[in-house]
Amino acid sequence: GMLGAWSGMSPWHRYAWPEPSAQYRQKLKWQWDRTVMRDVNHPSAAIYCMSNELGKETLYPRTAWRCYRSTKRIKPWALVIWTDGGYNPTLPGDFVNAEAKTDRECRGPVIQHEYRWWSSYPDVRIKGKYTGAMRPYAIQFAETVARSRGLFHLLPTMAQNSQRLQYLEARGKMEKVRRDHPTLAGICHFTAMDSGFSPQGILDEFYERKWVDAATWLRTWGDVVLLIDRDFDDRVLSGRELLNCTILVSDFSHPPLKRPKLRWELLGRGRKLASGRLGFAHRPFRTQRMGRISATIPDARKPYLAKLRAILNEGARSYVNEWDFWVFPRRTGVPTAALYHSGMRTWLRSLSNATSVSASDLDSARAPRVVLSDEMDQALMRYIKRGGRVVLAATEDLLKPFHPKLGLDVGRYFFLPPANYPPFEDGHSGTIVAEHPMLGDLPHWGFADLQLYRPIAESPPIDLLALGGSSVKPVIRALSTYFVGHPLAYLAEFSLGRGGMIITALDLNQSWPEGRYILSSILRYASGRSFHPANRLRPKVPALAEMKDDDGKAGRNTTGKRQG
Repeated sequence: GMLGAWSGMSPWHRYAWPEPSAQYRQKLKWQWDRTVMRDVNHPSAAIYCMSNELGKETLYPRTAWRCYRSTKRIKPWALVIWTDGGYNPTLPGDFVNAEAKTDRECRGPVIQHEYRWWSSYPDVRIKGKYTGAMRPYAIQFAETVARSRGLFHLLPTMAQNSQRLQYLEARGKMEKVRRDHPTLAGICHFTAMDSGFSPQGILDEFYERKWVDAATWLRTWGDVVLLIDRDFDDRVLSGRELLNCTILVSDFSHPPLKRPKLRWELLGRGRKLASGRLGFAHRPFRTQRMGRISATIPDARKPYLAKLRAILNEGARSYVNEWDFWVFPRRTGVPTAALYHSGMRTWLRSLSNATSVSASDLDSARAPRVVLSDEMDQALMRYIKRGGRVVLAATEDLLKPFHPKLGLDVGRYFFLPPANYPPFEDGHSGTIVAEHPMLGDLPHWGFADLQLYRPIAESPPIDLLALGGSSVKPVIRALSTYFVGHPLAYLAEFSLGRGGMIITALDLNQSWPEGRYILSSILRYASGRSFHPANRLRPKVPALAEMKDDDGKAGRNTTGKRQG
C-alpha cells in the first residue's frame, strides 16, 4: 500500500493509486511498523524509505513523521527518509539523494546514490541460462526486431560490443565523478544486475559477469582507486607529442594507507616506452593529486595502442589502474584530392590542400581520380557513372539525428542511452567495425573505442534505410537501440556505374590526428586498385532524388518526371 498511496497519482509517474481515506492512514502506519520489525536485525536493513519518486510533498506529513519516529524507537541506528530524496526539509530525511557535488557541503565522506544508467543489448548468448519459470522476454523481443530488420545474425556481436561500450562509459564517468569530488567515498551504481528490458547492470540477470570481472571493476570503484585527469576526448596523441598527465589517488580503505609508493609506466608496441616514480605526502579519506608525469611519445609509421599504467604499493597491499591512449603518426600524407563546390558545411572546412573543380572539369579529361564533396548533384553522378570516385561527407539528407535524453547531450552519438525511456529510437548501443583496407592500420579490434570518440561524439550516423536498408554492409556500423533495430552506419561504400562513392558521417576534422589519418586512408583506398565497393547504390535513392543540375534546378528529364 505504500507505493503511491501516500499522495495519489503524480503527473509524471502516473501511479494510479487512490488517495487513502482517514481509516487507512493508520493501517499504513501499522504496515510500516510491521515492515521495520520484520527486518530489525537483518544486517542489510539499514535504510528505510516510505515510497518511490512521489515528489517533494505529501497530503499526510504527520503520518510520515509518525512513521519516522516509530522507526527510530524500534531501531535508533536506522536511516529513514521520505519518498523522494530528502529535498523537502519539512519531511523526514536522514540522508539526501543528490549528485556528488554535495561533498562540498558535508564534513565527512559522501556516497553517491543511484549514479546514472547505461543500457547494453539483451544478450542472446546467455539465452540458455533461462530455464523453468524464467522467460527471456527482452532477448526474445530483441530477436524479433533484429529478424525483421535482417540483422539477426549480428545479435551476438551487438551484445558483446554494447557491453564493451557500457564498461567504457560507466568506468570513465564513475572515475571522473570520483576524481572531481575529493570526499566522494564511493558510488552506488543504479543497477548492479540486468533486469529484463533494462540490461543496465555490470552483471547479468544471473549475477554473473558481463564484459569484465570483479577484479577489473574494483580498479574503478574499490576502496582505493588510481585516477588521471584525461577525459574521453583526450586520449588521442601524435607521434613526438609530450604526454602530460596528473595521477590522483582516492583512498577510503580501512585501515587507510600511510606511506604508499607509486610508480608508472607507458607501454606500447610491445615494449616499455617510458616509466617513473612519484613522491607525495599521502592524505587518506579523500581524493588527492599525487603528481604530474611527462613522457615523449615515440613516432611510428602506423597508429598503435599505448597503455599508461599506475601501480600503488604499501607492504603487501597493491593497487593498479591503466588507461588506453591511441598514437597516430605525426605526419600523414594525404593524396591529392579535389573539393567539389561544396558549401563547406562539414569537416571539409578544415582541409588545407584541397582545390575546387568545376562541373566542366568533371566532364573532361582533367577530372581528378577522387573528388571530395558534401553535396551530390547531376555532374557528380555523371562523373561517378563514367568511373569517377567520390568521398561524400554526409549532410542532413542522409543522417539520422536524435535529441539527447535526460539532458545528457555530451557525446550522445557515441554513448549508450542513459535509460530505457521513450522515444526508444533515440540512442545508440555501440558499433561494429569491419576489417577493411579503407581504415588502413587503424587499431580497432572490431569496435569503436576512444580512438573514434571525437569523430563520432557529436555526429549523427547515416540512415541506411535511405541507401538500401539492412542489405548494406557498412565498414563502421552504428547500433541502434534494440527496441527498433534501425540500420545505421558511419562509413559505407557503394558502386554506381563504373565508379563508386564512399559516404561517411564521421567528423574527420583535420586538426585531429585521427581525422587526418582516417581521411588519408580513405583517399588512398578510393584512389587505388583495391577499390571494390561491397554495396551497389539503389537506382532511386530518396536523399539523392532532389539533386540539382548545373543551373541550380532540380534535375528532370524531358518527360517531366524527376530523375533518380
